[in-house]
Amino acid sequence: MVLPRLITASLAAAAVVSIAVRFVPHPKTVLVVGDSISSMTIADGALPAALEATGRPFRIVGSGKTSDAFPGFTAGTLRTLFVYTKQPSADIILVQAGTNDLFLWRNAKTAANQVKALLQVLRSQNPRALILVAPIPPMRRPIQPLTDQLNSHVAADIATAADPNEKYIGDFPSGVMDKVPYTPDGVHPLEAGRQIIAQRWAGALSKEPPNTRAREY
Repeated sequence: MVLPRLITASLAAAAVVSIAVRFVPHPKTVLVVGDSISSMTIADGALPAALEATGRPFRIVGSGKTSDAFPGFTAGTLRTLFVYTKQPSADIILVQAGTNDLFLWRNAKTAANQVKALLQVLRSQNPRALILVAPIPPMRRPIQPLTDQLNSHVAADIATAADPNEKYIGDFPSGVMDKVPYTPDGVHPLEAGRQIIAQRWAGALSKEPPNTRAREY
């Protein structure tokens, strides 16, 4: 009979759809920890747009609208914050910190030690998370040589730690930010620069395996 065949075909199609939907991965959650550069890169939509362009499901989490990136915060301040407050659970923690430590200490190694201490606190609170550490972008200030030194120290500390779930994204390619306009302080890249930063972050995030948990309905 035609009717039983139709019913059988419909049930088979429904089963295929059910299986397909069941295994759509959950978005990977991303906690961004940083200062005003990170905050602005989220707030102006650069990072959400770059993540969407990867075609992979990501969801930014955190305590505020710009995750856990706060203008004016040093790595030391962020560390103190996370010592006394529990960070949101996340699959990936993206860290870009140390700019304000350079202005505070005027010493790249001291600033790098603050970043290292921050990473240790983040790891202690979320032992299974992948931690991606982004370099400080170039500055249009006399302090720029310290920025390069800070990035080198941070990369070396991560390599020495040998934690397979802690990675350095890599320095900015030479000249990539040369024509980018900055705010008058010479520290904060304007929209074009934030888009470059966001694309580098999204590129690093998209290299990580997708979430294998089943979507729940």
